[in-house]
Amino acid sequence: MAKFCTMCGKALEEGKNCNCKEEQLVELLSEKKGKSKTNFNAILENLVMIIKGTLKNPITTIKELKKEKYFTSSIIMILINVIVITIFFTSALKEFLDLLFNKNNISTTINGMTGIKEDISIIGLGFKILVLSIIFYGLYSLIIWLITTKIMKKKCTYKQIISTMATPATISSLSTITSGLLLLILGNSGSDLYIPIFFFGQVLFFVYLYHSILISTEIKEDYAGYIHFIAIFIATFVVIVFAKSMLASYTENMMVLNNISNRNMLNIINLK
Repeated sequence: MAKFCTMCGKALEEGKNCNCKEEQLVELLSEKKGKSKTNFNAILENLVMIIKGTLKNPITTIKELKKEKYFTSSIIMILINVIVITIFFTSALKEFLDLLFNKNNISTTINGMTGIKEDISIIGLGFKILVLSIIFYGLYSLIIWLITTKIMKKKCTYKQIISTMATPATISSLSTITSGLLLLILGNSGSDLYIPIFFFGQVLFFVYLYHSILISTEIKEDYAGYIHFIAIFIATFVVIVFAKSMLASYTENMMVLNNISNRNMLNIINLK
């Protein structure tokens, strides 16, 4: 009498077991592999679309990004912007703090003689700026979502708000990268060119950030400006408070170094 597999119902040959479990496992793994490749390609295509669309038709791109299928790609563009801004401001702030630490040759020489280290950890500084950038984006979008959904009773998801922010983030990234490259190529002599490009890009960032909120929440233009201002004000205020706390150690170190330098200088003068 013929035997059948209890799992798939296929007729079994005498003395042999069914391999349906192995076939199902191979099929499942191949499906997952195909899906992962498809998802990766889709995300890559979306990133290219966001960049091209931002350069050609930013408002149309914002409207398209409202669809939640662009959420992952939008998160990636925002993270890219956070990283770019972090690198730019870390470099600028480190150079500024180094300048303050070594503001005159006499104190630098004295500090060198006494073995005082004035090095600033660029990794620690960069991490703090990275955290502050993420706080700004997260807090800004959260405030917008809370006001529009809880107070104004509008139907919009948090993902939609985040997704539409990819366009202003792309504008900010492109202007910052352009400014950084010009700084490397031209040096300080090109400040008349790369500084306006950077600030113009940041102005566009806030302008299109307003439009992204207007489109994603579908609130009236009469209210959008106020909500945009409130969210920026609160997010910026919180970032400044955190920034003061995070960067306090560098300020304290600078004050200690200056005091030691001044005392050493007085000692040298008294010895003379």
